[in-house]
Amino acid sequence: MGRRKKAQKKVKKKVKVEVATSFKCLFCNTDKSVSCKMSFTSMVGSLHCRICDVSYETQIHQLSDPIDVFSEWLDEAEEMQRKEVERVEKGQTEGYMGDGADYDPKKDDMGEDDNNDIVGSDVSKKTSIRAFRLE
Repeated sequence: MGRRKKAQKKVKKKVKVEVATSFKCLFCNTDKSVSCKMSFTSMVGSLHCRICDVSYETQIHQLSDPIDVFSEWLDEAEEMQRKEVERVEKGQTEGYMGDGADYDPKKDDMGEDDNNDIVGSDVSKKTSIRAFRLE
């Protein structure tokens, strides 16, 4: 008598979980418009929205993922929004960072609190100064 044939075991492929590299923009609320690029040679992670042209850069390390860069951007934007709300509640309308109220074009002086990239209506697209509402 012959031996019965065994049914061969089915080989199951392991599903790789990939970390997302495109996210929803905080400012224009467009899905998958923010792309993340990680440069491990210069240790910089950058986000860039292709719709509203907002970008953000932060320092990374070897274990960083794109979601880490996005969450840092989210945390910083929330902190800026919280500071803006506090400023408005105190009744301050001028003299805060980025309003250009203390800019003197004759001296090319940004004032004591302003950054060279942030001046009034000339706010650089590289910074995320605008307040926004999280949904």
